[in-house]
Amino acid sequence: MPARSSKKPLRDKELLFDVITGNLMDAIVLLDADGRKIYASAAIGEIFGYAPDELEDWVFLEQIHPDDMPSLQEGFRMLLHQHTGESIFLYRQKNKQGQYIWLEMKLKKVSQHLIPSAQFIAVIRNVSQRIITEQRDMMQKNLLETAFHHLPFSIVIVDKDNTLVLVNQYTLNLLELPAERSKPKTLYALLPEDAERFARDNVQVWQTGKETIKEDIFQTKDKVYIVLIGRKLIQPLPNGEKFLLLHAIDITERKIAEKETEINRNFIRSIAFAIPDILYVYDLEEKKYPFINNGFEKTLGYSTEQLEEMSSNLIQTLIHPEDAPFLTDMFTEIARGGKDFFEYRYRLKDVSGNYRWFHSRKMAFKKNNAGHLTQILGVAQDIDLHHQAEKGRQISLQELRVLYVEDVLSNQILVEEICKQWEVNLQIAANGNEAIDKLQRHTYDLVLMDIQMPGMDGYEITQAIRSLAMERAQRIPIVALTADISEKNRSDIAMAGMNDYLAKPIQPDALFSILKKYASGSVAIISQGSHQMAGNLPEYADEVSIPSVNFGLFDQLFLKTPGEYVNFLQTYMNELDTYEQDFRKAVLENDYTLFRNTRHKINSAIHHLKAEALKTVLLKMENHLEGTAPSAPPDILITELQTESDKMNEAILEKIKSLK
Repeated sequence: MPARSSKKPLRDKELLFDVITGNLMDAIVLLDADGRKIYASAAIGEIFGYAPDELEDWVFLEQIHPDDMPSLQEGFRMLLHQHTGESIFLYRQKNKQGQYIWLEMKLKKVSQHLIPSAQFIAVIRNVSQRIITEQRDMMQKNLLETAFHHLPFSIVIVDKDNTLVLVNQYTLNLLELPAERSKPKTLYALLPEDAERFARDNVQVWQTGKETIKEDIFQTKDKVYIVLIGRKLIQPLPNGEKFLLLHAIDITERKIAEKETEINRNFIRSIAFAIPDILYVYDLEEKKYPFINNGFEKTLGYSTEQLEEMSSNLIQTLIHPEDAPFLTDMFTEIARGGKDFFEYRYRLKDVSGNYRWFHSRKMAFKKNNAGHLTQILGVAQDIDLHHQAEKGRQISLQELRVLYVEDVLSNQILVEEICKQWEVNLQIAANGNEAIDKLQRHTYDLVLMDIQMPGMDGYEITQAIRSLAMERAQRIPIVALTADISEKNRSDIAMAGMNDYLAKPIQPDALFSILKKYASGSVAIISQGSHQMAGNLPEYADEVSIPSVNFGLFDQLFLKTPGEYVNFLQTYMNELDTYEQDFRKAVLENDYTLFRNTRHKINSAIHHLKAEALKTVLLKMENHLEGTAPSAPPDILITELQTESDKMNEAILEKIKSLK
């Protein structure tokens, strides 16, 4: 009986031990000297994902990460040769799912007076989540530190004594400070006067505790300019200690650029006052002139005091009444962002009350954040003497040198043959680049400029000519050739820098009048509705006789050159075939732009050949594309186009046969 009762307390302790170890989150493992498991608590199963019945086969030293095995084996060996002792290990071991988990093991040698052989007790804890958190925190710390040292501006943290606590790499590079914290202790690489102000402002922040965001510029002894954007007190430590955070950027390049800009500004100003032309800047929003050189004094004779009295209405006060409406339209066009460059001519009144002609260019000078033009730069050159010289210069038609800018081959041939009848020296340019090249290499008395051309149009070519650095490019009369003679288009022609216009299709009598006009030395300036244009002039003089514009005209033009006549008519036919295809495509694809451009090219042929039926078909096509009036279906329109084109081709072929 006594022996039986002595075993009960032992069983109770075993049960209590099982309860405790079974509810611990940490696993308790008893190992022999070779690291083999003698006993393992139930928590091992939870840590590694094994069921209770699978723990019998669990081997402690299996599935340990190869990198961690050497340190574990060394730890066992060291403890094995000690009487007592313990070690803590951090290692990785595979769980049942084959994933490595981080474990922390406290290993203690069991006292050998209790047991005959060496054994170890291991307390194992799953610390994977802690390790992941620590690694993430370390990564964030490294990223923050990297970002801190790569910021493109200076961050400085100082204490109350203005001793450096922390600076980023930008600051070290900026002030050429060594990276070691032991040198130097202060930021006073500044000039003495700037260092004193810097310290004084720092003290004010310490005393008030208020963040400052005003910009202060300091200069270092190495002539580095720093703008301090702000100061702020921070309290990063739990003990409540405060530090001053300073945010600054290097503005050395900006200061150097400002100095260079000031030098350039003074240099440009000197040039502006040295040139003989009028130079000014006009502010469209404030409607005043923030800059005017002394060109008004040189060319018009006004004193500085007189100019100041006219102030904001300077140009408006001096401009000729007939030219003023055009100037108003131009400023309106500029203000709404229509164009960035204008070139034109107008008259300004001098101090004696006489009007003088000026060639003016206006260009975009300054825009606001929204991209709207706010200021324009104006340059005005006194060309009155040139006008007087041109008015007195008269030449015959045979001496007149004309450049004809036209892309349609049949129009080139026709105008060339007409001019041959009057022995006018005509040269042809098929596009803008060719026209500019010829004007740079040759001297002309007149330019006939087609408006609607592929690539650069007539407006752009004219502006390019006027911008050439040659005096004759500013003075040469340019006559626009256009089918649109509306008041709006006339204004656009003038604003582009052209002097006159001639209505298309070109009539020989109107062409003769315009040539005669400029051969007599007349220099026309388009102004708002005040100038009688060539299109309204009477027919050419009686001494030159040109028949009606039909085959009869062609017969007379090519009377002595039947071979050239045939070539001309074949050119017409080739162009008509191309135009027919383009019209067909425009109708089928509903492409009004293609239709309009093609009609522009064929207008002369329709007019000269009296092809009224074809003209009617094209009108129907235009109504169809614009949707402005009822029209036949596209297939019917194309059939009508084919019919009338065939009739034109038949008429031309009959004419060619009669010439052979």
